[in-house]
Amino acid sequence: MNKHETVSFVLGGIHFEYDRAKQEINIQKHGISFRTAARVFFDENYIEAYDDDNQSS
Repeated sequence: MNKHETVSFVLGGIHFEYDRAKQEINIQKHGISFRTAARVFFDENYIEAYDDDNQSS
């Protein structure tokens, strides 16, 4: 298995893509895979807020 290969998957009609090596770092650092993290886009209990202090010019 090539650790720097790009992995692609579709979840709920959205295409996700990530680097396998970066995923390993993310799992070590945060304890969660990109595939699991992608599920946040489908969480019916998510909270969205506009950040007035950090908007683009």
